[in-house]
Amino acid sequence: MSLSKHTYQWDHTENAYKFFLRLVRKYVADDKEKLHKFFLHSPCFATEKYDGTNIAKDDQGRIYSRRHLLDDGQQEFLETSLEKVYEADIVKFRSLITEVADLGENVVRKCIVYGEFMCNETYDYNKRGIVGDWNVFGAILEVEYLEETLVKLLESGFAAAKKTNSQINIFANEKLIEVVKDANMNVPEKRGDKESIGNIIIKNRDNMKKGDIEGIVLTIHDDAFGFLVVKWKGAHKFQLGSKQNAMTAYDLIQNSEVDENLKRSFETMRDVLTDRSENIHLIKRDHRHKLYMDKIAEYQKEKTIRKLRSKYLSNMDKEIIHHGIFHSQRKFDSLRMYVSAGRLEEYINALIREVRVHLAEEKGNFHGVDDDDNILAFIQYKVNAIVRPKVAALG
Repeated sequence: MSLSKHTYQWDHTENAYKFFLRLVRKYVADDKEKLHKFFLHSPCFATEKYDGTNIAKDDQGRIYSRRHLLDDGQQEFLETSLEKVYEADIVKFRSLITEVADLGENVVRKCIVYGEFMCNETYDYNKRGIVGDWNVFGAILEVEYLEETLVKLLESGFAAAKKTNSQINIFANEKLIEVVKDANMNVPEKRGDKESIGNIIIKNRDNMKKGDIEGIVLTIHDDAFGFLVVKWKGAHKFQLGSKQNAMTAYDLIQNSEVDENLKRSFETMRDVLTDRSENIHLIKRDHRHKLYMDKIAEYQKEKTIRKLRSKYLSNMDKEIIHHGIFHSQRKFDSLRMYVSAGRLEEYINALIREVRVHLAEEKGNFHGVDDDDNILAFIQYKVNAIVRPKVAALG
């Protein structure tokens, strides 16, 4: 249960609504041809976004949660068996990557593979028999000769991108999936391959509107930024600003002379967040959804959106913190494990820090993350108010 940080953190993926709005604003007025090419003609790769937690394993057999190294021999995480993670042969995966890309035996110094650990029973995961699975979605290679190695990986068909001066990200695409399967490991369900972003959005419309799946992860490519991963999530997940981003992008597209298929794509993304009539999760949680939408409306009515540097906590900030506590808990092992080990205070302090980072990510402003201020004090209060009663209930 070590809470020491590791230096191989998987890069945070872009929110699709935010990223697509940025591109629309950049190109819709002056470069519609580039907009059409990106959304309607450039091929991308897509998989289902599972509602699990990020678990990684390296070629030395060490296992990591989202930000922390697990203890040697730990058998469960979030009260779910790690058997499938232990079974995964990362050395074989590394050998296959080396062979496929013709890298040479000593080029890869370290390999760490990332996957979604299925520790939840939401959606139909039990029926599908994937609870406890570990579904690989990417890898980081620490290498010699970075530029030469990156070229070889790209030429071999991998969706590769420079992470640091010695590290390369390998994102999900058909080539990675092929290697993962050859290494006898599981992969997420494919939702699109060598198809345009627009086609993938329209093709997955019904599943997204009904809430059958949590979302879609797209590996996209553009000459300007290379490979990038974006996630498109449904309406039943808390997302600050996503509805507004979707509506703004939709309005910009609909009011422009662009291809009808592009208009359909953005209409679909808008409908996924605004049309609740088919979403089984939102229908079941109607009252909670109404409270959430009321808070969004309240937030949108504020005349000024204050930045974190102002040290002011709006009602929406407090809502992000509340949701962030439960979201961040899934990056650590179960509370019971920490209590049993006598490390409750360490757990609480780490959770407080993680919630502060979660707030910064949602607001898009990391200024003052390490400051001891009223924001930190509020997070400390909320974390203790939620965690301490749970400890007492454990007996």
